[in-house]
Amino acid sequence: MDINNNMKESEKILLDSLDGIERAIPNPNLYLKIENNIYSPKNKIITMAELKMFVAAAIILIILNVYFANNYLQNNTNDTKDYEEIISQTPLTSSYKLYEL
Repeated sequence: MDINNNMKESEKILLDSLDGIERAIPNPNLYLKIENNIYSPKNKIITMAELKMFVAAAIILIILNVYFANNYLQNNTNDTKDYEEIISQTPLTSSYKLYEL
């Protein structure tokens, strides 16, 4: 019973605290602002000059990537051949008795 009394008292205190609260009044222009925001265009229109600049930059980047990739692959194959020569001439171990003291 004591718990129920405490609950009822808590509810009464809570509801009594709501007596002085006023109803919220929105800004009179809020509906117009929301409506304007909904119907206003959000997409930026790209001009033909901007599109041409973008395409030119993309083509330059692709050409540079192909050039540097080709250059890297040519240098990498030369390095691999040199490394293979060094490995083939150097024995990995001097003897196969690895665990002997």
